[in-house]
Amino acid sequence: WLSGLVECGEALEVALRCHPLHAQLQKQGCSALSNLALNAKAAEALTPRVVQTVTAAMLQHASDASAPDLLNRACIALHNMATKGGPAERLLSSKIRRQAPQLDPTRGLVLALQSCPRDPTVSSNALRALEKMVALWGSKREVEERSWCARQIRGLKVARSVAAMEA
Repeated sequence: WLSGLVECGEALEVALRCHPLHAQLQKQGCSALSNLALNAKAAEALTPRVVQTVTAAMLQHASDASAPDLLNRACIALHNMATKGGPAERLLSSKIRRQAPQLDPTRGLVLALQSCPRDPTVSSNALRALEKMVALWGSKREVEERSWCARQIRGLKVARSVAAMEA
């Protein structure tokens, strides 16, 4: 059954990469990958590229009318992929990340927070995923990035609180 889950993950990644402009497909793909990542064995089998694929969907559709729903599903997917030994951890510690820094998942999560500052669901899920991603970073080389990300999280939590008071 695990090989079927692995094939499913690969097929989802291919579909998302082949149709980057189709927002509905991206949204449903993020949901499916999110559910797939809940299975520990399946999450270990997902490639780090799937994290980049979800991030690319976030970057592509952040300003669309359907952005909040897609960004929310992508945030949940990234949160579910940020497990010990999972695809996000392997991406964050790999050369792939340094070769394509524009597809770093933390950038997609910060963009979600910036794109939907008044949406409490997107903000909450983006912050949860960011905190989980930051916890995965372990090397000394990434201390500066971790500090930057922590500052972003703190600043966005404050902004979210202010926005909630204004609403």
